[in-house]
Amino acid sequence: MQFKSYFPYLHASGRIALKDTDETTGGCYQISTLAPGNIQSVPDSTKKYKGNAEGRRKMEKIILLLVLSLAMNLAMSVDVRQVATIYDLPDFNVGGAWCERIEYCPELDSCVPSIGNDVVSSACVLGIWLFYSENFYNYEDYGSVEWIYGDDVCENLETVGDQVSSLKYVGHLFEWKKNTMNLYELDLFAGLEFHEWNSTAEVPALSGVGSVIVTGTQSWTLYTLPDYSGDSACLTVESGKFAGFAADITALGIGTVGSFRLGCFSDRTIRLDSDRHGVAVKARK
Repeated sequence: MQFKSYFPYLHASGRIALKDTDETTGGCYQISTLAPGNIQSVPDSTKKYKGNAEGRRKMEKIILLLVLSLAMNLAMSVDVRQVATIYDLPDFNVGGAWCERIEYCPELDSCVPSIGNDVVSSACVLGIWLFYSENFYNYEDYGSVEWIYGDDVCENLETVGDQVSSLKYVGHLFEWKKNTMNLYELDLFAGLEFHEWNSTAEVPALSGVGSVIVTGTQSWTLYTLPDYSGDSACLTVESGKFAGFAADITALGIGTVGSFRLGCFSDRTIRLDSDRHGVAVKARK
């Protein structure tokens, strides 16, 4: 049996799909969670109602309702993996080289040799993705970073176009709209990172915090000291948006982050940049 998928990255993302079938199934739709061997067929009829037109129609209606109910339940319960499709030509032109990424890529020359560094011109994303001009996510604390986020959003890369050397997603891998806090050691979302979706009384590992991305719809409160103490500020995203970007937290009057918790518990509120497509640049010193 052969199947034709409506989406080229369904197996990678774990989405639910209704797929076309060949004539051997009698034209019935099939519902799949896209795990190998986990496909359920819809029977055309049952022997019990054979020869009974009215009973057969009733059975077909019951089966259809059951299938639709199952499809809706699966669609609500199965998570969607973040995906970025990168193109070496502008305007998402498939006439050139293109590739779908579902993981971090610190160096395109190694991760995607068919495209390589300094070639990507446009991208389509599901989720929140960062595109860096330098290898290893601008780890030397200079370069450009451009972000795109949303459900199947396509954009030409304006600043890092033909300069992209690394890329990665932000937040929860399978629930990009989930409330998460993402701290980066350096400006422009560079250096070591710390990702969490729960309140955290002490930020570990990082020598400091230079930039922040929050995802979801709820506010987060940042504190300069551990145990939710010191100076504080609430970070929020724009209404109807699911991500907020602070490429340099010192510009917001925040020196560092020692702890954070979900919800707003400060008299000071900062609304972050929630543009679906943005860019930040830092020159080499």
